[in-house]
Amino acid sequence: MANPILQKVLIVDDDPVSRKKLHRILQRLGIPQIEETNRGDEAFARLQAEPADLVLTDWYMPGLTGLELLHAIRTDERTKHMLVFLVTVEGRRGQILEAIQAGANGYIIKPFSQDSIRQKLEAWLPQQGDSRAPEPGSSNQGKAALEPASKPISEPASAVTEPHASPAQA
Repeated sequence: MANPILQKVLIVDDDPVSRKKLHRILQRLGIPQIEETNRGDEAFARLQAEPADLVLTDWYMPGLTGLELLHAIRTDERTKHMLVFLVTVEGRRGQILEAIQAGANGYIIKPFSQDSIRQKLEAWLPQQGDSRAPEPGSSNQGKAALEPASKPISEPASAVTEPHASPAQA
């Protein structure tokens, strides 16, 4: 999936297991620079100093929640163009809709797989020859933005557990 548009990704999640799993998946997808933080406020400070091409943020974190981070990103001239995906668990579809309405480019549902993340990102990457990231609210966000990926988890549940997920999802 290596794409010249996605050179730097910032993962924002207070759960180290989720951060590590996302990091490994993004490495396998060919993302050259991946940074991590466990706090929303720290993420926003980093993004103001050095923007990222994509932000993957969990919903609940210290400092700023994922939704608060999204609002901060969308209202700052230096960061408003960034792709932002919220990461949440399956049962929280209301959060997904709220995030999309607030300007998220998409979402990733826990538990996630490499295939589901690749599908979500490929849907947003500009077509060949278009160097701009799609704007929040563009037509790419329609029906597909609210449909969860149906691919199974690529790692066994015993290898990685998602603390925010219910036992049926782990």
